[in-house]
Amino acid sequence: MRLAVAAAVLLAAASYSLAEDQPAMLARADQAFAAADYGTAMAIYKQLDGKLADSSQQSAMSERMRFAAKQLAAPPATRQSQNGAIPGAPDTTATGANRVPHPKPKDGETLNITLHELGNFDYNEDDDKSIPADVRQLNGAHVKIPGVMFPLDQTGRVTRFLLVNDMMSCCYGTAPKLQHVAMVELPKDKWMAATQDRITVEGTLKVEVKKDDGFVMSIFSIEPSSIKMAN
Repeated sequence: MRLAVAAAVLLAAASYSLAEDQPAMLARADQAFAAADYGTAMAIYKQLDGKLADSSQQSAMSERMRFAAKQLAAPPATRQSQNGAIPGAPDTTATGANRVPHPKPKDGETLNITLHELGNFDYNEDDDKSIPADVRQLNGAHVKIPGVMFPLDQTGRVTRFLLVNDMMSCCYGTAPKLQHVAMVELPKDKWMAATQDRITVEGTLKVEVKKDDGFVMSIFSIEPSSIKMAN
């Protein structure tokens, strides 16, 4: 299996020139990654690895390389896109008429869900009723959600952060949608070190529109009971 994966990466790498400028190569790799074409993405990422001057771009790319490598090593039928979707399975991130409502969790059940699955609806900041009823009923549910930390503290001790699906979009200045972000605030007197690795936050989900000076700051928050490095 490892030899087959390595061969696929090397073959894909042969079609890309090192002479191509880095931004174009990175954009091409990110497009392949978004399309779950991990062999092509890894081939280009490997050429760029360690050569990006922007440390934030390098860190985000390293995260994608780890995810891509994990998916390439998995059986094809179980490979996922980064938002958790498995090819051939119902699209739980679809919005509009194709949206899949969230079933109400049973008592004591832990809901394993991604941010894109949780926020699978179109949110209108001027209309709180745009949050579907099935999403509101998740308030108080025990959840386990993977993502990346975006610290809100100015010091090295992180007491609160935004959980986002992918730091790459933030690095490029494209803010994720409000329904794809969760505010996480640690209990009083608790803190943790910042990390750029993918984490999994487990705890109680709160579905509540929080505003500051008239602006919506968040619609999801998590009262964490556990924060661990993602598998």
